[in-house]
Amino acid sequence: MKNMGGVYFKCLQILAVNNKFLEGWAGPAEMTVFNQIPTETIDVSQHIDVSAFSHYGTEPFATGSFAQAYKGRLKTGETVAIKILRPSISNHLDQDLRYLRRLAGLFTKFIVSPIVNYQDVIDEFCKTCVLETDYSREIANMEYFHKFYQGHPLVVIPKAYRSLSSSNVIVQDFIDGPTFADVLSATVNQPATEIAKRMTGSDLWSQLAVAGGEALRMAMQANYVFGDPHPGNIKLLPNNKIAFIDFGIIANKPISQAAFRDWVKAYRNILDGSGGLHKLIETTLMCFSPDFATALNNCSFDAAQPVLSVLAEAVTSKFDNMKDDRAVRDLADNGHFFRLLTEVLDGGNALNVRLDMSGFQLLKAMQSFLGSLTVLDDRETRDKFASAMLAAMNYALSYAEAYGVKNDMPTKSRFSLGESYELLLETFSSLAESDQFIFERVSGRMLI
Repeated sequence: MKNMGGVYFKCLQILAVNNKFLEGWAGPAEMTVFNQIPTETIDVSQHIDVSAFSHYGTEPFATGSFAQAYKGRLKTGETVAIKILRPSISNHLDQDLRYLRRLAGLFTKFIVSPIVNYQDVIDEFCKTCVLETDYSREIANMEYFHKFYQGHPLVVIPKAYRSLSSSNVIVQDFIDGPTFADVLSATVNQPATEIAKRMTGSDLWSQLAVAGGEALRMAMQANYVFGDPHPGNIKLLPNNKIAFIDFGIIANKPISQAAFRDWVKAYRNILDGSGGLHKLIETTLMCFSPDFATALNNCSFDAAQPVLSVLAEAVTSKFDNMKDDRAVRDLADNGHFFRLLTEVLDGGNALNVRLDMSGFQLLKAMQSFLGSLTVLDDRETRDKFASAMLAAMNYALSYAEAYGVKNDMPTKSRFSLGESYELLLETFSSLAESDQFIFERVSGRMLI
């Protein structure tokens, strides 16, 4: 896939931040998919208005799966990055996506679908690839986030020069400094934290708390979420600052920003010891599958305890019953509670839950960052993930408390009352087939 370049590299980048994909062989070499992509020959002068530049480089200082970046200086004095779409992408994207669809379609025949439909995921990936070549859209994204972060003490967003850009070129501020991928790929004989300290003078874990915290805050307070926070798109700067530098992929805000805030709070409360898994299960379903959650709560068997709460109690009981399993215990001890839920729920199949694409986009963006954090933690400490997540969540929740979150909790479902009961019966049936433990505890409460 590396040799084939372009969209295949983009696919590899998504896989490479999945810790399960990297398990057993991940090392510095695997991180090169973010910062050491083969170059193509591009005549920069054919893509820019040379009259606006006092100087521009002819060799790229950075290469991405879809573009190459060149350094330049405007006659007005600004140092800029010139991002040019690769000719191979312009010429072969449609054909490459057809090949990738066939390959992915073959794999899906041998993989049991978890909480998302794999064909939907493939379609979403292909759609995202096409959108990433739409530079007018990317410029608009950059302008939105540049305004959103104006004056922020720790986050830098490059300014786009719209008048100097085109359908296959973006001219933006040049942000000097290593990316997180540069640091990860350099960790052969020295820890990443020491490399980052030497390069920037900053504390890497503090910077990652800002990156993760801002990803969470965007989902609570912005219209869009930075959709591709992989290691090559996060610049590490002095004074514990960071910069997000690529806006070709964004995710929509959650269906309910208030539900997302409650989910983050439930996760944080487990990490700091003030809450339990029961609340996290309820808020996870309400945040990422609100139609499913509200539909089940419409099925009232016990006014004092909604169906969703009964399900959450049953799943929590199963987790308590699995604590002797070393893998489950390690996930809990290290703060990997989202992975823990999928483990306890048989990959999500037990409840017959399906995420819509809005929830999937958001989770994909989060996975891109969390996978990087996990790779760093597994390689260097094996004890920092939970504390880094706690710091990021406290960071985001402090903004939510200070500036508020839209009051948009879901109260209605697209399912009618009759359809809600049908959905509940389907859930019972799925539990009966795939998880007898949870089924017995739920049915014992519901079918009295």
